[in-house]
This record gives sequence, structure tokens and C-alpha cells, in this order.
Amino acid sequence: MKNGIYMGTLTLMAMCIATWSFAAEENAKKSVLPPLRFASGDMVAIEVMKMVPKQPYFLEPLDVLHVDVDATPEERPIKDFFIISMEGMIDLGEFYGQVNVEMKTLKDATAAIESHLATSLKNPRAKVRLAQISGLQPISGQYTLNADGCVNLRVYGHVKLADLTNMEAKDALEKHLSAYLKDPAVAICQFTNPATPHYYIVTQNFPNGDAIRKMKLTDSATVKDAIAAVGGLPEGTGQVYIARPGNSSDNIPEQKIPVDWKAITGGISDVTNYMLMLNDRLVFDTKVQPEPGFGPHPLTPFQRVMLLKELDVRKEATKGVTP
Repeated sequence: MKNGIYMGTLTLMAMCIATWSFAAEENAKKSVLPPLRFASGDMVAIEVMKMVPKQPYFLEPLDVLHVDVDATPEERPIKDFFIISMEGMIDLGEFYGQVNVEMKTLKDATAAIESHLATSLKNPRAKVRLAQISGLQPISGQYTLNADGCVNLRVYGHVKLADLTNMEAKDALEKHLSAYLKDPAVAICQFTNPATPHYYIVTQNFPNGDAIRKMKLTDSATVKDAIAAVGGLPEGTGQVYIARPGNSSDNIPEQKIPVDWKAITGGISDVTNYMLMLNDRLVFDTKVQPEPGFGPHPLTPFQRVMLLKELDVRKEATKGVTP
């Protein structure tokens, strides 16, 4: 019994090691996607997790103070929240009257309250705390980058995020907000981008012109995955290659990357089974034409689907047209 359990454990460990080795080998063949960069029209979620006004902060109307004063009679305590009126005053009650604290720091407001109460109390000592800030406008929310690549933070101004990665955009926002806040902490997420999750399959010299399909990009899509998704290569395909767009901000030129499809499918080598990236174009060059006297070549499943789609488009376009 024990030997059976022991052998079963060893078998399970061997399977785990084999699976891990296979996964590691497969992952070694893949390259990671480059960091996404913001562009005009992108949507971004911004959350400011720390919003402390930059010091010194000057009190404004509608701010809320918590005032606690000792040496007050039990029947007339001062320990409560007070809203600064539009005139810049806090009302400590009918017996103590009003104190002007507008455009004062907390230290100056504390001194003003103690000075005012000294006329009715002996050696009053006040503890003043800022409970709520009226003028600190919220920032967290969803924004759309304007045509100039900037995000509009309303009273906090505009920040340019175009051509920046998530981390670069976070740094830019925190640097901009540090003029208004003390050590702001920002979280940012590019939660939708119409151009982000796609690559393209282009069939050149297709019957009736070139054909193009827009495909959803996944984290691990390879050349083999893309060709499998469309049912294989069209008949007569000669050259297969990836047309990869450049990046002007990083001085990366456009690239034409050849794919050895026969080596991939024949099990000879997976070296050219590249991982697809944002806006890649996987190109099938179908330059082979039917030989004279033999009629047209039979259509592949991929070609039949594309031709049926074109017929549907033409049918819709001719609806209601009298011959």
C-alpha cells in the first residue's frame, strides 16, 4: 500500500516537472508585448488615493473646523464642528460670539479663537482641527484624452498623457498635482482603447482585390494561432510575413519579419512562430494564378468565407434598386 502511494507520488511529481518544463520551453519562444502608450481619444480611469492640501493651507468659506476649548463652563462647552460662513466667520454660540478665520492657517485661526475667548474666559486653550475642506475638488473618475493628448482635470488644469506609458502617465500626474497637493498618490488605468486589442490579417492578390481581417489580440497570440483562427493559409500563398509598425517616439522603424510556415507546420523549427503585437499585420502574399486550360483553383474555406461576405455586402447595397 505504502509502495503504491510512494510510486503514485513520484509519478505525479514527474508529470508536474514535465508540464513545467514544457511551459517554460513554450514561454521562452514568446516575447512580451511592449508597454501601451496613451493616444488622443483614449479613456483613462484616474484615482487619487491621497489628497492632502499643500501646506500652508488657508481656510476658506464652507470649510469645516472641529474646535475643542478647555476652561469653559460645563453648561457652555465648546467642543463641536463649525462651518465657516460665506463671510469667513465661525459662530461659537450666542454667549461666545463669532470669530473671523477666513484666509488664516490653522495656527493663526487657533490664536484668533483664543484671543477672542480671552475676553470671557481665563486662559482659554483651543485645539482646532480641519475636518473637511470645501475647496478641494475631487479628481478621481473617468476621463477622455482630448485631441491635443491632454486630460482635463478641471480646476487642477490640463496634463499631457499622449505617448506616455501607464507608469510615465502616473509620474506626470503626480508631478502636476504636487503643485496643489502634498505628496499626491495616483493610480491610473487605460481601461479602453479602440486600437489596443487588435492585429490584422492581410491577404494580398485575393480574388477581387486584397482582403483584410481585424482580429482580437490576446496576450499569447502567435503566428500559428492567427493562421489557425482563419482556417489555414489561402491556396497559392507564397510569402508569409509580419509587417510590424514602428514607433517614432522610440525611434523604432517599421519592420518586415519573414515567417517560415513550412518549418513551423513541419515541426522543423518554431523560431519564426513569433508572438503577435499591437497593430501587427500578418500578410499572406497569394501571387500564384491558375494555370491556363485548367480553370480556376478550388476555393479554400477561408476564400469561400470572404467571397460570401462580399456577396452579402453587394446584396445589401442593391436592395430596393430596380433593374
